[in-house]
Amino acid sequence: MMEQDEAQEQELTRVVGNVAPKNDLVHEVRTYLDTTIGFLEIMRDEALDNGEGGLPPELENIWLASNRLAALVEETSHKV
Repeated sequence: MMEQDEAQEQELTRVVGNVAPKNDLVHEVRTYLDTTIGFLEIMRDEALDNGEGGLPPELENIWLASNRLAALVEETSHKV
């Protein structure tokens, strides 16, 4: 699983590094990631308020993956 994640991160780094204009791509990707992350955080907060203990595992995985991808995009954007 970790090797697959690393391969995906390397592929994203390669793709983002080769696409122009890079800043526009980073902006577009971040817009959708931020929307996804924000929506999941609202769902998590509502679940916690209702005593449900947070997101279901599937949505928690999406939230974690989205945050990892957002961090990678941010890191890659500084190499532009």
